[in-house]
Amino acid sequence: PDRVNALHDRNGTLLAGGLIFDGMNTGFGLALIAPSDTAWSLPAFSNGSLLGTGSMGVSAVTGFGEHNGEVYLCGNFNVFGPWWNSDGSQAALWIDATEDVAGIAWINGPGVAAVTSYNGQVVIGGEFQSANMTLCSNVASSDLIQGMLDRDAEPLRVKLSPVPVADVLTVRFTERPEEGTRLTVVDASGRTVMDPVAARDVQLTLDVGTLPAGSYWLQTTEAGRVQASGFVKH
Repeated sequence: PDRVNALHDRNGTLLAGGLIFDGMNTGFGLALIAPSDTAWSLPAFSNGSLLGTGSMGVSAVTGFGEHNGEVYLCGNFNVFGPWWNSDGSQAALWIDATEDVAGIAWINGPGVAAVTSYNGQVVIGGEFQSANMTLCSNVASSDLIQGMLDRDAEPLRVKLSPVPVADVLTVRFTERPEEGTRLTVVDASGRTVMDPVAARDVQLTLDVGTLPAGSYWLQTTEAGRVQASGFVKH
């Protein structure tokens, strides 16, 4: 009934991960549909496991990964049940035969963003301070040398007209751009198709008359952040 964060094909059965609405209601956040089915269903949880809300932030299943033929899921949630880490987890093993979950990692932090297999080991990534990996013999962490700035989503700073455009595209900023702001036009495949232009005024024009007809993006790079606005060239 709400956002789906991740899909995973498990031998023809499609798994879907999303928001966990009620921490103690079995099945929220995880659903599946077999090749012969016409509607989604909740896991059977035949052995009594439970997928519940996490300790902080938005509770959800955010990703799937496979390792040694097994499916793992990750996100911000707790796993309750008869197996490992029954008191809480943010990474779990999916058990095909009984449609249960078993926690594999108790995380001190907002959640696990990704789970994958590398060099014969389960690898998890996310924002956390420590991890207790029940099913993994090797646990390691690494500090980021340089990370991206933590910015909230911001409204687009530029408006384009006319759209569609034939020859001259007008670019207007909502306020004067910061020093060093650059504009770059890329095509639908991500290739740069015009030389970058410095933006110094609230309004400027770009001659796009020589571009082939199609869809393009105007990328605005300003003070370490990049925004993109789409336009169509006739």
